[in-house]
Amino acid sequence: MKTRKLSFVFTLAAVAVAWFSMVPSAMAGAKYTYPLLTQQFNGNTYVYGSFTDARNSPDTFSFIACGITAYPGQPVSGECNVYMPNQSWYYCGTTDPGLIQAIIAMKADSIISFEILGGGTSGVCGEITSITTSYIAPKTP
Repeated sequence: MKTRKLSFVFTLAAVAVAWFSMVPSAMAGAKYTYPLLTQQFNGNTYVYGSFTDARNSPDTFSFIACGITAYPGQPVSGECNVYMPNQSWYYCGTTDPGLIQAIIAMKADSIISFEILGGGTSGVCGEITSITTSYIAPKTP
């Protein structure tokens, strides 16, 4: 439980640091960017970014994708994938009901983060966060 709280606090701190590092001096009509980034912490990999900024990236290959899969008689599974501007790929999968709900709650303009347990570039999701806010610009075609 203590590790989960630290993980959650770390995620919020990382989002806050990213946010404050990009904050303009005025808050009215705030518009911020959340480019894709990764970070190692306590042996786990954290991946952050917004659907909007992945979509609006100047390269032609960056993306974020999270979704669920269901089959009759089987547990629902979920996954998140990120392909970074440096062409590295990150993935986590889960069957945890709470994490599945976090994926379902995502919107087209959400900021997301996910944790890959054990570090590396792929594995089991330890945490999935979705934030929907007005200060993320809408996606462009």
